Amino acid sequence: MILGKKEKNDKADALLYMAKNGHMPFIEKEWIYETAFYKSNRKLNKIDQITSKKIFKKIVSYRALDKMKTFLFSIPYEQRINFIKYFLDMSNDKKGHEKKIH
Repeated sequence: MILGKKEKNDKADALLYMAKNGHMPFIEKEWIYETAFYKSNRKLNKIDQITSKKIFKKIVSYRALDKMKTFLFSIPYEQRINFIKYFLDMSNDKKGHEKKIH
């Protein structure tokens, strides 16, 4: 089954809702700690935001959490840390999410 635009948006909203409630099953806890330590004061530049947005769209296209986690393992360390920061920022700012994804 190929996900349509509505299904992808619903899935993205569901992932962000879970993250807002502290449940991120496709992100390792160690990665979150590394993000907090490594990127705590640094703001993402435009290229990092665009790359992170593409990563998020790719993750939303997967149906299984294992595939999402495997994909995150496969990307370079710097991109993974940037994505996690981007994802956490989006989950903390629901209004910003609507501007950034759609």
